[in-house]
Amino acid sequence: MRDPKRIPKICQLLEKFWLTQPDWRLCQSIINITGERGDLWFIEDDLLENSLNAILFPQKVKKHNIKKRVVPKLNKSMFNRSSECTNTGHW
Repeated sequence: MRDPKRIPKICQLLEKFWLTQPDWRLCQSIINITGERGDLWFIEDDLLENSLNAILFPQKVKKHNIKKRVVPKLNKSMFNRSSECTNTGHW
């Protein structure tokens, strides 16, 4: 059984991030956060949590403790609120 304590922790991180990008849809946010393409069904909670922590608290994340794919490649154009679509190529 998965630890139910992960739920409020991930939800709080997601809320903190999502408020920085309120024009993004939920699934759009998750795909951009994790850098994963494809079906959201297969995105593990630990990948989402690690990715959120790497984005929100980069100074606290030790590079040797996270896998290369956990830190998504974000660029400033993704955070342009005037644009409806981002430059990630996910859609």
